[in-house]
Amino acid sequence: MAVVNLPTLQDVVSDELNYEIWAPIMKTSLAEKGLWDIVKYGIPPDLSKIPELATKIRTQDLSIYRDSAVKDTKALHLLQSFLPDSVFRKTLETTSAKHLWDLVKEDYVQAKLGMEKLPEYHMFAINVLPATFDKDITLMAKGIGDIIIMTKDGNKTIKNVLYVPGITGNALSVVQMEMKRTLANGIPPDPSKNPKLAATIQAEDVSKWREFVRKDMEALEILQFSLPDSVFRKTLSAVSAKDLWDLLNEVPDHVAECFSKYTFHENIWLISSTNSNHMTPHVKFFTTLDRSRKCKVKFISGDKSETTVAMVEGIGDVTFITNEGNKTIKNVLYVPGIEGNALSVSQLKRNGFEVSMERRTGCFVWDRTTGKMFGKNMWEKRGFCLRFSVIEGNFQCKKRKFTQD
Repeated sequence: MAVVNLPTLQDVVSDELNYEIWAPIMKTSLAEKGLWDIVKYGIPPDLSKIPELATKIRTQDLSIYRDSAVKDTKALHLLQSFLPDSVFRKTLETTSAKHLWDLVKEDYVQAKLGMEKLPEYHMFAINVLPATFDKDITLMAKGIGDIIIMTKDGNKTIKNVLYVPGITGNALSVVQMEMKRTLANGIPPDPSKNPKLAATIQAEDVSKWREFVRKDMEALEILQFSLPDSVFRKTLSAVSAKDLWDLLNEVPDHVAECFSKYTFHENIWLISSTNSNHMTPHVKFFTTLDRSRKCKVKFISGDKSETTVAMVEGIGDVTFITNEGNKTIKNVLYVPGIEGNALSVSQLKRNGFEVSMERRTGCFVWDRTTGKMFGKNMWEKRGFCLRFSVIEGNFQCKKRKFTQD
């Protein structure tokens, strides 16, 4: 009697994906490892991101989500490890094992029906001819290409712009532009989101990054389990172990760069990549101020040959008036006697901002979530400086006129 050799995963991924063989073998393999349910049903919601539960959530509640997230990472890695390169590269944008499974299945179904899969893009509606619609609509993109935009700093090529006849406006995607930026702190950038690596990235590269994320998640869980409830609830906004550690050490002894020989008007804020924290000598700027929190700031000269020390007399919130509306910056140090105000680049980034600082193009600070501009200005001799008015606190309760550059 002839022996029937069952195909292995390696057999079905050697060239193009044979979905009809790959899917049942993959399902069995996932089930044996206890991962099939996470692929079938997905990750449960992260309870820490639900405002209504913020005062009730416990550390053990979060562990259920984190266990699922760890399983999802393992399942996603396993799935991508057994995809041919041609299919693997199409899954780099997947956010979960369930997302990948559904994507591969959808491609198979459409291919079986003889249909060509068209990518879908989402945007807020501009005016669409011949009428304006309140509901979701679908239009056909007729092409994709590059556009050269002329700016005062020279020409800039924007790639992968959709040509969509019938809309009466242009739009640039903040998310698409953000993909080209790298993170300066915390977990390293996800290599699968780097367009320059799209043609060469391997499954093991993505796996290494996911392993880093998994270890970070474990460290975050260990840190949060060690905290009392009163402190734990204050750390729910932490997205990584480093983020939580920084929150717990928000006001240690700080380091700052010396203010230069140039004078600074009280509404000028130096944007500093050296400072560990925001600071100001003006008590009237604070809308809240905790004077019980005291520490020292060490100021370092540009050549690091001289240092001076100043005493922090409190920490609080300052509300800035911007073109996009009022914005409250938390955990600003009150340091009487210093010669200017400073915003810390590292602290801005920890609290949801992105910062771009180049002498040629200038300084830009914007909200990472909303894309709203916080401030912008060009380089000057004293460095990158932004001009802000603030809403003065209880010490002098009046609004000052907005004169941002």
